[in-house]
Amino acid sequence: PTVAGVSGGTALRVFGADLNLLPSAEAVVRFGDGEHAVAGDVVSSTEVRVIAPAHEAGRMVLELSINGGADFSASGVQFVYHTEAVLRSLHPSGGLIAGGTTVTLIGESFVRSDNAVCRFGLGKPVAAYFVTDTEINCITPPSKLGNVTVEASNNGLDFTMSGLRFRFTDRAVWTLSPSKGPVTGGTLVTFTGSDMVQLETLVVMIGSVEVFAQSVADGRAVVAVPRTRREGPVSIKVGVNGADLSDIAPQYVYLPAPAVT
Repeated sequence: PTVAGVSGGTALRVFGADLNLLPSAEAVVRFGDGEHAVAGDVVSSTEVRVIAPAHEAGRMVLELSINGGADFSASGVQFVYHTEAVLRSLHPSGGLIAGGTTVTLIGESFVRSDNAVCRFGLGKPVAAYFVTDTEINCITPPSKLGNVTVEASNNGLDFTMSGLRFRFTDRAVWTLSPSKGPVTGGTLVTFTGSDMVQLETLVVMIGSVEVFAQSVADGRAVVAVPRTRREGPVSIKVGVNGADLSDIAPQYVYLPAPAVT
């Protein structure tokens, strides 16, 4: 990677040409000024491996020597030290096992980097999309059911140790009762189907209208049906994490307004 934390310890691979021409090449990598030069291992004619030393934050030039530091390259390769990233919170805190949920991670010291990633559990890291130095977005990969730890990295190697949890769930099978009511609206409908329901993250769409739950408990949510001008069935979508909406069956049916004759 081209970035590392100020505390050092990042394993770097430095690439070049003819790096093992000397019979006993002694690689030294210099980070900025000469005070931050460390020995490296020549592993091939094109690669040297080195552990980044601790360094103050900032952008600098990285150069390489294969004769013990007597002569250095003049390539001008840019390298950046940054304060280590920290995760504080994430939203939503759950999503479907199929993946595809956009998760917003809030923290500190995020940097714009092609190597920035998020890791959900022990799975393969996924790309992190930089928003600001306190916010990044990641899209969840497919996963098994259960809770996982979420961490982030600015360089794909050094991860945070936040311990924040994310829950992967299967798509819930929802039922609603009653499933019909007058076009005047106001009918209280109970949705049942997921133990992950929370009032602040529940989204219910009745037709094209988003409605808010009046109460949530034990996997049930109660919502008031909105008024409409048209009779007949309308689609229902429910999302328990504020992000992923699923069509449910049966549809809700609007009936003619009651009349007394």
